[in-house]
Amino acid sequence: MSRISLEVLRQRLRILTIHDRHKEKEGVDVTDALCKALGWYFPLLAKFKIRSVEDMVFRKFPYAGPYCRESPHNEAKCKTIMGTSESVNHPDLALVRQRHSIRNPAGLDDWQQMFQHLSKIS
Repeated sequence: MSRISLEVLRQRLRILTIHDRHKEKEGVDVTDALCKALGWYFPLLAKFKIRSVEDMVFRKFPYAGPYCRESPHNEAKCKTIMGTSESVNHPDLALVRQRHSIRNPAGLDDWQQMFQHLSKIS
């Protein structure tokens, strides 16, 4: 995978943050930006031989925040970890994934509910 492809995807995703921050970018709306990002995202998944986006996302967010490993996500705890030399504790996160495997979302509604649950302020 070339660095150029990853850089182009990063640029496409960055356009989406412009809208989140209510900045103006002439001629680009959220739908266009998302379509461009997905246009790069899916070929990259194929190139990396990712079989299941659901498995990949649940691996990072197993019905818990990836840094705090709590459900709902504990923003204060995550903020003390993010920006330091400490990172995601992958072995602990794998244990959380095993514990929460029964809660693995089955459809789009389930995924939305999971992320809404994780977004609650704790």
